[in-house]
This record gives sequence, C-alpha cells and structure tokens, in this order.
Amino acid sequence: MHDGGEDRSASVAALPVIIDELRSKGYEFTTLADLLGTTSGALMPVREGAYPIFDRITFSAAVTAKDAIVVIFWIVLCIGVVRSVAIILMASANRRKKTIEFDNDPKVAVIIPAYNEQDVIAKCIESVRACTYGNLEIIVVDDGSTDNTVAEVLKFKERNEVHLISQPNQGKWSALNRAIMMVDAEYVVCIDADTQIRQDAIDHLVKHFDDPTVGAVAGKIMVGNRVNLLTRLQAYEYATSQNIDRRAFDLINGILVVPGAIGAWRVEALEKVGMFCSETLTEDTDLTIQVNRAGYKVVYEKLARGYTEAPERVGQLLNQRLRWSLGMFQSAWKHKAAMRETRSIGLVSIPDMFVFGYLFPLLAPIADLFIAVLVYSHFSGSWTGDVGSPHDPSQTKFLWAYLTLPALEFLIAFFAISTDREESNWSLLLFPLQRVVYRPLLYFSVMRAILRALTGRLANWSSLKRQGRDYQLATHNL
Repeated sequence: MHDGGEDRSASVAALPVIIDELRSKGYEFTTLADLLGTTSGALMPVREGAYPIFDRITFSAAVTAKDAIVVIFWIVLCIGVVRSVAIILMASANRRKKTIEFDNDPKVAVIIPAYNEQDVIAKCIESVRACTYGNLEIIVVDDGSTDNTVAEVLKFKERNEVHLISQPNQGKWSALNRAIMMVDAEYVVCIDADTQIRQDAIDHLVKHFDDPTVGAVAGKIMVGNRVNLLTRLQAYEYATSQNIDRRAFDLINGILVVPGAIGAWRVEALEKVGMFCSETLTEDTDLTIQVNRAGYKVVYEKLARGYTEAPERVGQLLNQRLRWSLGMFQSAWKHKAAMRETRSIGLVSIPDMFVFGYLFPLLAPIADLFIAVLVYSHFSGSWTGDVGSPHDPSQTKFLWAYLTLPALEFLIAFFAISTDREESNWSLLLFPLQRVVYRPLLYFSVMRAILRALTGRLANWSSLKRQGRDYQLATHNL
C-alpha cells in the first residue's frame, strides 16, 4: 500500500476491509515478535496441488540426473583404470615371452584378394616377392574388378611370379575361400592388396606353426601413408591401442582379430571351422573367434610387420570405422555363447569388446561433459548444485580422479611407443589431439554402429581411393 506520504485516512479506512477479506480466504495476520524462532517449514509449508507436485517431480528428476551422472563418472573411471592397468601388466609379461624357433620351410601360400586395386596391387606383390622366406607361392584373386587391376597382375603372371584367379564380384570372404580351396600348402598368409610387408614378415609368421596347437598368427599392422594429421593419428592409434591390445591378449589366448592386412592361418584349422563366411561384415574377426573356439591358439607376432594405407579424409575414416564397429558387434553377438565356455576369448575378450568397444564410448562423453561443467563452474561460479559448486571441496576430488585415466592412457602409450623400434617417441606429442579430437570420431562411429544394429541397417562397403604410396619411406615419421 502506498499513499504518497500525504493524507493517509483513505489507507486507514481501507485496512479493515482488506483484513476481513483476506481472513475470509484463509490468510492469518500476526506480529513480527510472534514469528521470531519459527521454522522455515512452518512459515512456508509445502502446498498440495498440481503445480507443487510438478515442481517436486522436476526437482527430483534433476537431482536424480545429477546423481546418475556422478555414478556414470565413477563407473567410467573405475573400469577404465582397471583395464589400463591390466593391459600394461599383460603386455609387459608378454614382452618377455620365449622366442620360437622354426627349423624348416613348409610351403606357404600368400593370398591377396583384390577388388579395384590398380594403384596398389603391384607394390603389394613386389613386397611379397622380396620376402626372404623360400618356399612360397603368391595367389591373387581378382574379385570382379572394373579397373586395371587384372592388367597389373598379368605383368607378374607372365613372368610366372604369381597365380591369378578371376571371379565375379562376390566379396572378400569368397575370394579368400576360392584360393584356400585350391592351394596345396599347409599354411596360408592372407594380406590386403594395399598392404606392403617387410622382407622377414612371413618367416616370423610361419615359425609359430611349429606348435601344432597354433591355428592362426596375427601380424603387426602399421600405417604407411603418414601424410597428414589424420593418418598420423591413426598410426598413433595402431601403435598404442590395436597392437598393444593384441600383445596383451596374446598372453591369455584372447586375441579377437587376426587382421586382414596381414595374418597367417593353418589350413587344417580353416577347414575344420568352415573357412571365411559372409555372416558378418568383419569376416576376419568371425573366423578368428571360430578358430579359437575350435581349440586352437591364436598368437601375435610383433615382428611380422605390414604397412597399410589408412583413410586420408575424415569421411573415409568414419565409413571404415562404421563397418568395423558394426562387424565387430555382429561377430561378438554371433559368438555370445562363447561367454558360457571356459576359454579366455569368451570369459574376457568378448565381454571386454562389449564393455570397452560399445558401452564405454556411450558413457565416456557423459563423464567428459561432467568434468567440463565442473571446470566451467569453477571459473564462472555459475553452478548452483552441490557437486561442482565453486565452494565445494569435492570438486578437486573429481578433477584429480578424472586425470587418473588419461594419465594411465599416456603410460600405456609411452610403454607401447618406447618398446616399438618402428615408432618415434615424438609421436607421443599427438596424445592430446588423439584424446580430444580423434577419439570423439571413434565414439561417433560406435554410436552410428549401435543405431544401425538397432534398426537393422547394415553398413555399405565403399572402396577407398588408393594412393599407391611407398609406405616404408614414411614409417619413422611423426
């Protein structure tokens, strides 16, 4: 009420009417003295009704969401730390494995499936021909190429340096099986047409078959075309993730993938499990798991080095990783029964793939966002919740805990690079970019794969435009 500071008689006259009207509506009047010592609950009781219920639901949902994010943060941190420590310990133990000696040269067939690979097939064949292994034959299977792939291969065939098999386009798995069924060798080495292998690669692969329980050997893949930041980040990933994982899981016979770029197989094992099939997009993963479940060992040979051509553009990388992620998921789901068996591939490797290959990429961005909010609130003072308030002492705990995971990841990277004679220590400078820029691209690919799996849409195969570079000139570059 306001009377302008002049005649207040009108205000005084109106008060009884106002008081009576408000009392009739349930309002009470008291003095300040009566309110002293009264609780806030008594002064402002919770009102029943639609709006208060909605407010309570909204508030509860917000609190629950905040608590859920905190829980997700700790889950991501804990499982990430446990896996990082396990990888370091297993890879370190495997580093001390006894060297295997192979004292004879059984016949080996090198199979190269090719579809529109005119720019790279010649260099691939030349690298195989330069190998020091004495008892081998080279078989190129042209899978219905529409370019000059066949013409390039014929140059070698005319000199009786390779065998050429041509078939209508049926897929890589079919091309590989076609050659395997025709060979009379005990072992086959399968390499992609864009791969160039070291001279001693086949020697190092084949020596493991001196152990009759070994069914397959995974070679070491390295990126050869390190021509831009994206390909260098992929080279970093191969060295610090894929190759170090194989070294670690080799210790427990849990390797999931003998890579198509370079891998060796015991023909007897392939015939036992039915060879490559078209049921998944990653036939090499599917076959690796089948051979393992058939009772064979699958081992890793870090000295059997092959250089592959990595995608040089982001769009190409996303397409490649979509296919890989979806195919790996298909393979793991196909062999989910292995998780009820006693082999490490089912007890450790497949669950590891589900958790760290698919669940972790879904949860990790939430943890990253949570930390980003904490950091922002620390400097802006804008956070009003309990956790993350600028004055909340637990904020430091979250920040330090969060730094534990990248610290362990860097330790793995340092271990991988420092024990790899082919990689420069300078590549460790890529760690921040790999975590901030490159890894979200991989997470995005996994999310796309999960969406495709839920909707039943498969990934289309898109041929990568090959550059035909001389890989071995670039392997020591950053």
